[in-house]
Amino acid sequence: MDEKAQANAELDMQGIDGLIKIPYSGKAYSVGLQVKKISMRREVRERKFRKKRPTQIDLLIEIPYSVSPPEKLIRKIESPRVKEDTKKVYRRELEFIQRYLRRLPNGFVIFKEEYARAIYDIIHETLSKGELPEKPPKVLKWDEIITLLLRY
Repeated sequence: MDEKAQANAELDMQGIDGLIKIPYSGKAYSVGLQVKKISMRREVRERKFRKKRPTQIDLLIEIPYSVSPPEKLIRKIESPRVKEDTKKVYRRELEFIQRYLRRLPNGFVIFKEEYARAIYDIIHETLSKGELPEKPPKVLKWDEIITLLLRY
């Protein structure tokens, strides 16, 4: 994990929070990073990319985070009024929070070091499969990332 992330206004206008170059099999791949808040609201979950997708990147990773207090998720999981399918979603989010995020007393959320390592491993795993499309970028959405993270 020696690569340096770059961020600037031009990238931000394209919806990219950071860009890293990852050397793999003799090529340097451009990996875009988008930090995304987990939300159950449909209009947020189904947010579309800008019409003009960034083409200077090979892979776009949506890096999820949650501001949900764990205590609130636990109450929802234990509530008899919440459907079982919804409880599964809350359990998954709670496990993600407990493993990869730290919440400060003021509610601010920070990433644990293990989270950065796991994202880095997911990037290398994706590159090793060689499944990048001819028209970049390949996008790994935040819900896919959580599924992959919880395997580790």
